[in-house]
Parts: sequence; structure tokens; C-alpha cells
Amino acid sequence: MRKKLLFLSVTIILVTLTTSAFGQKAQRITLGRGATTTIVTGALKGYKDRKVYLLRVRDGQTLSTEQVSSPSSLHYITVGIDSPSGEEISDADASCNNRQEVEQTTKGDYKITVTECRKADAWNGNFRLRITVK
Repeated sequence: MRKKLLFLSVTIILVTLTTSAFGQKAQRITLGRGATTTIVTGALKGYKDRKVYLLRVRDGQTLSTEQVSSPSSLHYITVGIDSPSGEEISDADASCNNRQEVEQTTKGDYKITVTECRKADAWNGNFRLRITVK
């Protein structure tokens, strides 16, 4: 019995460590009653790091994102958006893609992923992202 408990404890610890190191849990975003905009913040530690947000929207809305930064900040981000079906729907243009817009959304959870822009110098630090749903 004692060996089984030890094995179970070690297994749980290993699964927890593996999950926290390789899979990041998404942060749920909720807009207050009547609000259409929120600003989320996060920190990134290199090109491989990412911050993931989930936002539930209704049919026919417009979802937009825009990086909020001071003019002197060189912490450029890239924003990716996945639809509720899991399809990547972000617009990939020649910039860092720190601004996105999805028109005529379908009901469900949209996944917003923020990474460092690979077209700019690497950095470690904080970012701010404005998310608007109308």
C-alpha cells in the first residue's frame, strides 16, 4: 500500500511539473457588464515564451486587438487568434502582427496568443494588449 501511494505521489508531481513547463493554461478574459474594451498585461521571456488568453464572444461581433505601448518601448509582440473551431484566423502581414481584427465572429471561445515579434530584437519584459469586442 505504501509503495502505491509513493508511486501515485511521484506520478502526480511529475505530471504537474511537465504541464507547467510545457503547457500553459489560458487566462480567461471577461468584460464587465456593458464594457466593450479591456487591457490585458503579461510578461514574456524570449521568443519561445507565450501568453494565452480565452475570450467568449457572440455571433456577428467584431473582435480586435492592438498592442498598447509607450513610443519608446521596443517590446514588439505578435498576436495570433484562433476561432472556436481551432482554425488560425489571424492576418499575417509584413509587420509584427500586433494588431488584429476579426469581423463577423461565430459564438464561442476565441484563443488569443501573444508572443515576441520575431522580426524585432529579442526582449524580456512586460506587454499590454487592448482587446475590443463590439
